[in-house]
Amino acid sequence: MENFLPVVLQATSMQVLESAYIIHNSSNIETVISRQEFLQEKYNDLLSNIKNPRYATNTEIALATYKSHYYDRPLQDIQLAILTNPLNFDLIEFFCDSLVNTLKRFYANQLEEVSQMKSTASKQKRMAKVFQSVQRVKKEITDKYITASGYRRALNEIDKLSINN
Repeated sequence: MENFLPVVLQATSMQVLESAYIIHNSSNIETVISRQEFLQEKYNDLLSNIKNPRYATNTEIALATYKSHYYDRPLQDIQLAILTNPLNFDLIEFFCDSLVNTLKRFYANQLEEVSQMKSTASKQKRMAKVFQSVQRVKKEITDKYITASGYRRALNEIDKLSINN
């Protein structure tokens, strides 16, 4: 975003708000990982425009647009923080925490489904897939977010899930 275009910043801001919401609330691990990659790009676009005097005005327009499009989805603090103060927003920490929380939601959903299954073989097969997902998230965090201040805590949370398996 080298040449400042208000409409582009507004669209980018909407994408940031939508992606932050999905990352913060989803139980689909692959969706969260792909949205994190997308959000990283959009976050960099925000940073490249932060010094423009019209940044605040255009992000306020995006906030108003978001509220009207998603009237049933109140803005979350995390969405406001990333958009209104990207220089002080710890994206790596957000990504690390979100992956752990996504895994917890996924794990809880899967345990509920497994409890409804009748055959032991089906339950074992499903839990094997759940364990693969746990390992996938652990690898993702280890590969990408080792610098996060909550890295150790994240791994401990994941290990608690693995132990309960």
